[in-house]
Amino acid sequence: MNNTLYGEQLYLVSDHYGITTLRDDIIWLDYSCSGIGLNYSGTRITFEFVSTIASADYAWIEIHLYADDILKRSVHLIDREKTTVSLETSGVTWIAVFKRTEKKYNPVGISCIEYNGQLLPCQPSNRKRILFIGDSISCGYGVERFSLLHRFSTKFENGLKAYPFLLSRMLNFDYDIIAYSGIGVWRSHKNFTYGVILSKYKEETAHLPVMTPPHLIIVNIGTNDSGRIRTAEDKYAFENAYRQLISCLHRQHPGATILCAIGPMKCVVKDHIKKICLEYARNDGLDIHFVKLTRRLWDGIGIGKHPTSVTQRANARQLYRYYKKNCAEDVEE
Repeated sequence: MNNTLYGEQLYLVSDHYGITTLRDDIIWLDYSCSGIGLNYSGTRITFEFVSTIASADYAWIEIHLYADDILKRSVHLIDREKTTVSLETSGVTWIAVFKRTEKKYNPVGISCIEYNGQLLPCQPSNRKRILFIGDSISCGYGVERFSLLHRFSTKFENGLKAYPFLLSRMLNFDYDIIAYSGIGVWRSHKNFTYGVILSKYKEETAHLPVMTPPHLIIVNIGTNDSGRIRTAEDKYAFENAYRQLISCLHRQHPGATILCAIGPMKCVVKDHIKKICLEYARNDGLDIHFVKLTRRLWDGIGIGKHPTSVTQRANARQLYRYYKKNCAEDVEE
């Protein structure tokens, strides 16, 4: 006999990854790597996904199924207003559903699941939390192909292969990822029409449920500004905008360590960001750090000169080592 759970019921029995919201009895996976986890015992489960399909750049979902210490992955394109995905399972299984693509390319919701077994209770999480603020690098754009030339497509984006998700797994932290391809601090990419990161961050967080205060904030943004900075006035404007961003984050989360990263793509604002971090640490006593993310020649180049999945993994390890050495006393080996 099959059982059905709808949005609100499902929300209460599932674990949550990243930023998930419950609206109109649907669990919405709006942001990169947002998702749910289920502890399931049965032989079959079916998910019903819904999407607004506001853009032809469709969203992608990845489902992880863990059984007998074996991980099976399946990838699904959400290109219709309603999509059903069925999985055959065996015994007690952990199922995790993630949205691989960023918010501005079609939100995805889970309206219900149908199953023939039993949902076991999930243990409440007491893990620390990281808030990531970033651009396409943090979204994992470009990791799915090696090429300098391309036409933008969400099929080349996979947040599950980007450093925010990978680092969170290394540290065993929960995460929130607010990142948009093309966005900048002072000036965004010429094709980006949603403003800059501070206004977008304020707009997003104003409509979200109260977020769990982060233990760590990682800001990796400024790459898209680099091509727009030409004069001394531009540099001053960029620095002022970056200070406003850091001040806003510190006011909202005064107990969090702030780690300002930049890279690994070529970026002319590195020294400006480093200077601002030193000023905040010296003058205001903030627990703030600077890290330049690196890229090795042999890692290859992803779509649109973005980092490959190899570089993303290396950057996650670089941030892990820095955090462990300079910011933490309780990170497990």
